[in-house]
Amino acid sequence: SPAAPFVFLSAADQAIELEIASRLKGDPLLLKPFSRADLRKAVHAALQFWRVVVGPIPGQLDSVMREVEETSGTGILTAVRPEITKKVVFLDGKVVFAFSSDPRDLIGQAFIRAGLISERDLLAAFEKSAEAPPPPGTPALGAALMALRKVTPEQSRAVFERKVRQSVLDLYLWKSGEVEF
Repeated sequence: SPAAPFVFLSAADQAIELEIASRLKGDPLLLKPFSRADLRKAVHAALQFWRVVVGPIPGQLDSVMREVEETSGTGILTAVRPEITKKVVFLDGKVVFAFSSDPRDLIGQAFIRAGLISERDLLAAFEKSAEAPPPPGTPALGAALMALRKVTPEQSRAVFERKVRQSVLDLYLWKSGEVEF
């Protein structure tokens, strides 16, 4: 039979915590103080409990979003209808990334609609982004536009955050389709 799962708690100093974590062999270590959501995630991980919600968008989207907020959920929400797929990535209850197969949702178009760049700037940014990978945590297009001095980091972040928010809100307008989280 498999070994019983454990969740370890610690309020030790950082050096001791690192030593403890290295010896746990995959069992979660929660550092005090921790939130109820952190405890819930650690217990679910230890029990290998992962919940998947699948259903029609109008009936499931509200409950998925409420659960993500209440539990500080982490996961990928996938919404599909015949011609479009959208993915929204949540980390600790916050939207950190969104993807859409709808050409109207492309981030480059969001920069153009915001009046920050031209079509020519967008093409130059695509060429630049193909040359080298962006810094960690930076969208490739935003990094290329910043390297070309077409937008500031603040402008890039604002456009990216607005686009992600719009992508999530757009799902509430879908009258059909399936959602999975």
